[in-house]
Amino acid sequence: PDPQQELYSNRECAWIVLYWIIGWFVAHHLLWFFWKLGAVPLRAQSTIDVYRRRLCRSQVYCSIASVGGVYLLLQCGWNAYDLLRMFSWKHQILFCMAVGHWAVAIWEDLQCVTFLAAGMEAKQMSDPDFDIGRWFAQVYLIHHVVAGTGFAAVTYLQVCTGIGAFGLLFEVP
Repeated sequence: PDPQQELYSNRECAWIVLYWIIGWFVAHHLLWFFWKLGAVPLRAQSTIDVYRRRLCRSQVYCSIASVGGVYLLLQCGWNAYDLLRMFSWKHQILFCMAVGHWAVAIWEDLQCVTFLAAGMEAKQMSDPDFDIGRWFAQVYLIHHVVAGTGFAAVTYLQVCTGIGAFGLLFEVP
């Protein structure tokens, strides 16, 4: 595409987000299947399987986001104006991708709450009845909503694009 291509409308960006959500949803099911060379069912059979698929899909997102963030930052002149105002259709595509990723991440996390604590148990906390998996699910939900909303806001407002680019770069593995 032409680098001088006009920007997508907000309505078109909403469709792009929807396409990314569908793409990430499909990736959730297919990437782990392909990674395991078909040795696992196409559809998740357990919460650990959902968690593995979540991690696999997120690695793909992180790779694309990292490369995209570096690319966007290399395009700016490292001055305040560019970090605030430089905006292109490439920003829109990458930021819409991030919105879609965070939406699918919410769906994934709600299916595998028991694994979000990464091995921590309630006995390690001062309150033995504390459900650390549920707490992590709530914290992740807040994070994902804030991250997705932030990318959506930058896309809609078309300003502070440096924040969005650094948000993508934050995903460097």
